[in-house]
Amino acid sequence: MNTSKTIKVAPVEDEDIATCFRIVSESFGHDAPFVDIYFPRHDTLSGQVQGASRLLAWKKNSSDSVFLKAVTSIDDDMSMGDILGMAVWTHMKDIPPQKLEDAENVEEVWPDVDDRKFMTALWEDYVKPRSQAVRDSHGSGVFGSWTQSHMTE
Repeated sequence: MNTSKTIKVAPVEDEDIATCFRIVSESFGHDAPFVDIYFPRHDTLSGQVQGASRLLAWKKNSSDSVFLKAVTSIDDDMSMGDILGMAVWTHMKDIPPQKLEDAENVEEVWPDVDDRKFMTALWEDYVKPRSQAVRDSHGSGVFGSWTQSHMTE
């Protein structure tokens, strides 16, 4: 890896997704239960292929999400070097799918029935507060809801 004290933030390109997913997998390892269950077998080649494919589909199909990467800068003109990390920012304006099967191919991603049941329940808990925040924003998105409520205090 190139050494540099300068970090640049740039949009994730489609061709970066496999590298970004590998970074997520290696960064979290098995210390983040949500990553483990949402991206089954993420530490295997087949799990990384599947996870990267799902991440790319999310990137391509979500107009509310911005995928960014942190990269080293290797020279004065800010050419990009190695990817150090990635993040996804989502400004939710629409209520997310309430059922996991409306967002994912559950049989393919979670072939184990117990894993599928657990992830389905986790998804339902995950979307409840997000859905409420979107409803409370009255069309301005979750950020708008937060801004409005905090500006009146």
